[in-house]
Amino acid sequence: MTQLIGILSVIAILILIAFLFWPVLRNSSGNDFYRTGITKKKERQTREEFLLRRIADLDLDRDSGKLSAEEHAELIRPLREELDAVVGAARADAGKNDSRDQRSRAPVALLFLFAGMALAPALHAAPVAVEGRIINGTTGQPARVEQLELLKIQEGMQVVETLKAAGPNFRFTPIEQAGAPLLVRATYAGDSFISVIPPVERPGQEALQTDLTVYDRGARIDDIEFHSGLQISRLREGLDVTLVYAINNNSKPGRSFDISDLTFPVPADAKELRVSVAHQSGGMPVTLEPETVTGGIRLKRALRPGMSELSIRFVTDTHVFKDRVDFTKDLLVNRGDGRPFFRVLMWRPADAIPAITGGKGTELNIPNLGKAMQVVYDEDEVVYEFKAGGIWFENPMASDENPIFDHPWKSGIGVLLGLTILLLFLSILTGSKFRLTRDEK
Repeated sequence: MTQLIGILSVIAILILIAFLFWPVLRNSSGNDFYRTGITKKKERQTREEFLLRRIADLDLDRDSGKLSAEEHAELIRPLREELDAVVGAARADAGKNDSRDQRSRAPVALLFLFAGMALAPALHAAPVAVEGRIINGTTGQPARVEQLELLKIQEGMQVVETLKAAGPNFRFTPIEQAGAPLLVRATYAGDSFISVIPPVERPGQEALQTDLTVYDRGARIDDIEFHSGLQISRLREGLDVTLVYAINNNSKPGRSFDISDLTFPVPADAKELRVSVAHQSGGMPVTLEPETVTGGIRLKRALRPGMSELSIRFVTDTHVFKDRVDFTKDLLVNRGDGRPFFRVLMWRPADAIPAITGGKGTELNIPNLGKAMQVVYDEDEVVYEFKAGGIWFENPMASDENPIFDHPWKSGIGVLLGLTILLLFLSILTGSKFRLTRDEK
């Protein structure tokens, strides 16, 4: 409300300033100058050129002997006096124009200065406080957490303030928000729970409200569903592999599911390993630090109720990827009641279709994603071999290689196309009779 009153006051001040300076702005618009100034200037230039030519002619007549010195002096004296008068008038008008321009700019400059001074306090983002309450989603009761942090997403995550043993109600110290989203992160029973807060949306908003829900651990295996996907990109030397697990926690009442005891298969020679998890409520992926064990990796993480997406990405040195699955882990493979285990495979680029050994593939067409394949695993190891096809570039602009002209025939077509465009441009330029000339002055 205070900021709204300030903005209305600024508008009133601007109207008052415009009313006070309107006569000056109207008189200093420069219309008289454009109506008469240019005409007078041209007349003076014409008269000055005539006088200079006349003086030059008299000088030639004197030098050739047609006029004596006395006759020359008598004829040239009035011409020089008139020339001096014309030049003096031009200088005087130039000075008047400069002063007129300064006077015309002064009110405008003052208007903008006053407007800026008046708008500065109103446009300055007022400090905003983040407040809310913490609810235990398992019991439905208010809860306290071990630690509560306010983070700003600006050049990474910056911890703005930390509250110890917070809840069930909380309030952070007001901060200035520069349009960057804010996060509230709670640590409860060793797990992290995050709530994303959007920026301030209306003037005068002094607080941002949020409810943060935490959960107790203890979800049963029967409450969990696993579905997995596989995306493989063919690089020039090796493969870029991403294993995606969609994990649905259907526990009632809601409890977190601990995945610390699960082993996710990753090849021993995998490089550039990156693991992240995102929940449907937040959408922002959280990076995890994997623990390497025999046959894969383990992750110290509890997944809250709802759908979570776990992404495991790595790079191999060859164009062969051996995907090994432990069929003894019913939860991880999610094949019960006679259902076979399968992964949904997507590959890049589109022409790099892999040869599959140990499984059967059925083509799919996923809307907005393109071609895919459902691969049913007949054995506990399925081999994907990318013998041929194009090369995938994650960022073509930053690549050391050219992802477009990657074959000789493509380069040849590119050269011919470039020459054709050049010749077409030259023919258009020649037919337009366009010429470039240099000013000799």
